[in-house]
Amino acid sequence: MKNIFLLIFLTAISLTSTAQYRKIPLDTNHVWQESYFAWLQPQPSVTCTYDIRIIKDSIVNSQTFKFVKSVNGFCSPNGNAYYETALLRQDTVRKIVTRIINNQEKILYNFNKNVGDTAMLPTLYGPMSTFTLQTKDSILLSDGFYHKRFTFNSYPTIIEGVGSTSGLLIFGMPFEIMRSIKCLTKINPSLSTIYSSGGIGTSCLILTNISFDTEHKKNISIFPNPTSDNLNIKTESIIPKSIEIKNVLGQTIFFTNNVLQDITTINIKDFSQGVYFITVDLADKNITGHFIKN
Repeated sequence: MKNIFLLIFLTAISLTSTAQYRKIPLDTNHVWQESYFAWLQPQPSVTCTYDIRIIKDSIVNSQTFKFVKSVNGFCSPNGNAYYETALLRQDTVRKIVTRIINNQEKILYNFNKNVGDTAMLPTLYGPMSTFTLQTKDSILLSDGFYHKRFTFNSYPTIIEGVGSTSGLLIFGMPFEIMRSIKCLTKINPSLSTIYSSGGIGTSCLILTNISFDTEHKKNISIFPNPTSDNLNIKTESIIPKSIEIKNVLGQTIFFTNNVLQDITTINIKDFSQGVYFITVDLADKNITGHFIKN
């Protein structure tokens, strides 16, 4: 009898997890990391990586929108930053997210669609394009919950609580130009991955500078940034347990757990030019930022 009750209980939890609507976290405590690839023959192809964050509220026609901006971007091989802005509004009752496009409010995400329904979606190849929903199912993400997944013809896949896997604000198609969401990360109380393109158990180092987080800003500063020879990490009277530096491929370039004071200087003169990620372990939390080696 106990086993029967346990089975019913677990089934109820599973159905609740699968059916529950999960809104996209349009708040300052979440950050998306996105990549952008452009095939620009005869010029060299360009690959860009950047974070997307909610910056502030904006009022448009008496409606409250979220001002969204890509930040801390870098591109290879030219190193130019990539930036984009948008105004988004979420209606959790109607289960939609809208965006201002050409001074008009257009539906960006509609989580009420069923298989066979069509949707007008923004792409890089025109203001809006028509797609047909081919499959609708649920997927378990790194946050431990099931999220509904909507797969349209010709590439776009949309996940409740995340957005489009081919770009949060505008959908890149697999031709000359392609976009993809690498991860969605919750910042506080500690960095935790909600979605990663690598699957459950994987994450990515967000590019968002430590200065975005006022709590972290009190505890740590990294300077100069950019730099060509020495990098200083100051932790305001807190001695870190360890400091680790990784390149954009996720390879550890530098690691030390022998930190003896609250300011550490690292010689990076022999590092190759580019963007690096630094993680400082302060015992009660890990703080991740990035710097540029000139």
